[in-house]
Amino acid sequence: MGKKAAAVARHAIALAVGVRTARSAINEAISYTHKITWKDWKGEIIDVTEVKHGSIPEHEVPKRPSTRRYDFQFEEWVPPLREATSDATYQARFLEKRKGSNPIVFGMYNHVTKLNTHFVTYYDDGYFQTPASETNRSLTTFALSLALSTGYMCLDPADNALYVKNLLYNIGCTKVAVNDYYLSGRKDMENIGVAIGLRECDMPTLFIAIKGSHYGAEFGGNMTVGTVDEANGRHMGFATARDRVMDFVRDTVKGFGLSGRVRMLTTGYSRGGAVSNLVASGLTDMALDGTLEECMGVTMERDDMYGFCFEPALCQYDSDPREDRYPNILSVIDPNDLVTKVPPVRYGFTLYGRRKYLRSNDPQTVARMLRYMDKYFGPGVSSYYNVPGFVKHSGVETLDQLMDMVINRAVGTYGDRDYYVKHLQDDLAYTIFAIMTNLDEARRTLAAFDPSRLSFKDTLEALFNRKVFVERASKYVIDFNTATNTDTKRMLSVAGQGYDLVKRTKPDDLYKIFVGLRSNYKRIGTPHYPLGPLSFLLAEDPNYRI
Repeated sequence: MGKKAAAVARHAIALAVGVRTARSAINEAISYTHKITWKDWKGEIIDVTEVKHGSIPEHEVPKRPSTRRYDFQFEEWVPPLREATSDATYQARFLEKRKGSNPIVFGMYNHVTKLNTHFVTYYDDGYFQTPASETNRSLTTFALSLALSTGYMCLDPADNALYVKNLLYNIGCTKVAVNDYYLSGRKDMENIGVAIGLRECDMPTLFIAIKGSHYGAEFGGNMTVGTVDEANGRHMGFATARDRVMDFVRDTVKGFGLSGRVRMLTTGYSRGGAVSNLVASGLTDMALDGTLEECMGVTMERDDMYGFCFEPALCQYDSDPREDRYPNILSVIDPNDLVTKVPPVRYGFTLYGRRKYLRSNDPQTVARMLRYMDKYFGPGVSSYYNVPGFVKHSGVETLDQLMDMVINRAVGTYGDRDYYVKHLQDDLAYTIFAIMTNLDEARRTLAAFDPSRLSFKDTLEALFNRKVFVERASKYVIDFNTATNTDTKRMLSVAGQGYDLVKRTKPDDLYKIFVGLRSNYKRIGTPHYPLGPLSFLLAEDPNYRI
């Protein structure tokens, strides 16, 4: 090849390489931008934009005009905006405020998105025209809203009570008090946060909000049941928290300078719901026995004491013969919720007052609830509620039945209440306290363990050899302990007790439990997410309509 031909060839090769390089650069640039689709409240597309890979999409807030019945306030994009790693679609979520009423925007922690959010609740003094012993759907929804406002997620402990204080002031409370523990960054298993607001209306009314939503290390106290003789038969951990609340109520009543006849409303979710049951029954006892005035300087009739308990753990002792003494206390319960089944009935635990069981196993009721969830909290949010996908097996038709079977078999095999206290209580409480104090590290450790990968053969191998079982558990426990400086011996003791429990379980029962939990373990915690119970109540409350 001549020099001229060689030069032409070199230019041609260079041009080809340049074209390929340019094309590669263009493709790379394209691959690192993503298409973002923006929709309005109806689900109609309002815009399509492009955003660089790794950037958080932004868009101006759409305007939603008022209607004859409703005003609207933009709240957020659903799902929450996140760094772009692929094409995505976001839809605007608006808060709906009914005209001619008293709509109050309040803050709460959304366990689905793991973020704070806002919702609209309604309050009217007229709700109290219905006696506490009768059904009042709107007051029930408000009481749950107040309970959920206690669960604000914040960085500074001094802001812990921000949402609940705002809600109390927004319903017209002139005085609000929060106990010191609520604002403390230090956590222990024997305490609980509580906020109290005073509203002067037809009768001085105290709203007592007990924190049981988005709390942490206090959960260890849920395991401290105590022996039958301790805490007068009641759950020792909850009873201790109740005493903290009762002391604060007494000090607040005196600090507010109240006297004469008053009205009170207590509310709480989960652990707070259990404590609310104890506080409401205690205040009812004092009102009926005539000791309230001596203790606090005020008086109440039974129907002046409104007790609300949402998804509460069992906390009272069933030896009390006064079954009809507390019609003014209402517990709202999802029968699929594991939390509402512990401590077990077979240990003598119960709740005082009336019970409202959510119809969470009725397909039509659930379908309606899910429509309300999507309307009020954003399209597609209901997809987290996976309970309707329960996998049936061996005659177990619902999550409710599976949870009952697990608890009944465990309690029947393990031993009575005093045996639990002697052999497991303290180490289990410590283990849960350690996990909840170091939740991020616990999640990292748990992510390495996927029970769905376990075969029945591998499980049996571990179950028939205590050493193998503890060794396999120790891999995860020691990893967690090393990162958090917690006690390996106490946590492995819990694993050993778990082994002993399983070892004593009948093979047929063990197989049914294994298959049921393996197929449905991701559904176990879902019924306890507050968005479910709240949406069930919205579907019954005339303030909210589809």
